[in-house]
Amino acid sequence: MFKVDDIILYGTEGVCRIKEITSKKFGDYVNDYYVLEPVYGIHSILYVPIKNKKLTSRMRHVLSVDKVYELIKAMEDVDDVWIENEKLRQSKYKEIISQGDYDEIIKIIKSLYSHKQNQIALGRKFHKADEDLLNFAQTLLHNEFAHVLKIEPEEVLPFILEEMKITSKNKM
Repeated sequence: MFKVDDIILYGTEGVCRIKEITSKKFGDYVNDYYVLEPVYGIHSILYVPIKNKKLTSRMRHVLSVDKVYELIKAMEDVDDVWIENEKLRQSKYKEIISQGDYDEIIKIIKSLYSHKQNQIALGRKFHKADEDLLNFAQTLLHNEFAHVLKIEPEEVLPFILEEMKITSKNKM
């Protein structure tokens, strides 16, 4: 399914390059592995057993340029998915993020960002756990968009905002 030098998204590790496909002996067992190297952040090496469907199901090819533009175009109309119960919110948002569905991740980012702005306006603090989730979700999204669009991760938010302005003007 995947080959050496493919750029993939691996679960919550983010954008990775398949460095090699190799056989390794860990303990008493020899297995074939995808050797993944994260493109952004910590440059550790990940070994994903090829025959482990649970782990390989977390691997997917990065988005296409067209899909990135489609996601950006739809961002303005994304529904808020705020969950009042903090424990339930943390659990549900982490589950959604781990599944890698960007339509849903964008809803989470929008909900957390909106809540953060509301808290600031009320002179209240934004919960650290929510801030961590927001940062993590944005990092995943920005890293993949950056790779696909061939820009730096810190350029993604300005790019998205500019594209949203263009989309809004075209709707008028």
